[in-house]
Parts: sequence; structure tokens; C-alpha cells
Amino acid sequence: MFVAPVAVAAACAAGLGSGCSKKVSPLPDGPSHSVRGQIEGLPVAGDARTFLRIHHEEIPGWAYEDGRTGMAAMVMPFPIDPGVSLEGIAVGDTVAFVVKQTPSTQPPWVITSITKLPAGTVLDFSGRGEPR
Repeated sequence: MFVAPVAVAAACAAGLGSGCSKKVSPLPDGPSHSVRGQIEGLPVAGDARTFLRIHHEEIPGWAYEDGRTGMAAMVMPFPIDPGVSLEGIAVGDTVAFVVKQTPSTQPPWVITSITKLPAGTVLDFSGRGEPR
């Protein structure tokens, strides 16, 4: 039997369902992407309206709702998963990170891990990544 995730979430919120200990998301999470980039800006501590800004390389597998894939290299804002530390990360650093597409959040993506790369790491921002 298929039960819509929203109905399950409502039943859990009302205390009517068994097995409701897991967090129920109304929309399924999308794919994760391993990406490299350069830090352009750090979020302001204590201000949830600010994000990490990264100039990232092309993301060939980025999936759009209309079925197109591929994202060009660009600078964009990234929210950070609460468990991810930015300790030791500074503007100008090159990083490797994993971004997960999360259609149920706004913006619909979040960084789930980030690692500083060695100084001198060369990035390729030439990727056009035009959606196909």
C-alpha cells in the first residue's frame, strides 16, 4: 500500500503513527555531487540568512526538475548542514565538498561535507555545463 509522505508526516505529528521516530521529509532528497571550488565568502556567524559562497567547477550530474542535467561553473551560495564545520576554512581556500540536492529545503541544496585542498590545487572553471 502506498502512503503519501505528507500523510505519514501528519500522522506522526499528531502522534497517530507507529515507527515515527525517523524524521519524515515531505519530498525525497535528490542526488549528491562531489565538487571542487574556491571559497568566495563565509557565512556570518549567527545569521541564518547568510551562506557560504563558493566559485565551483562544473557539476555535470546536477539534476533539474524539468529533466535537464548539468550546471556551469559559477559562484553561488551554499547552506551548510548543521553537522559540518567550517573551522580552518577561509576566503581564497580551495575545497572539495559534497552538495546534496534537497527539494524540500530553500535553497534546494545543502553542503554535507567540506575539506580544504592543498595550496596550489588548480581548479577548472571553464566547464560550461549547459543543461541538456
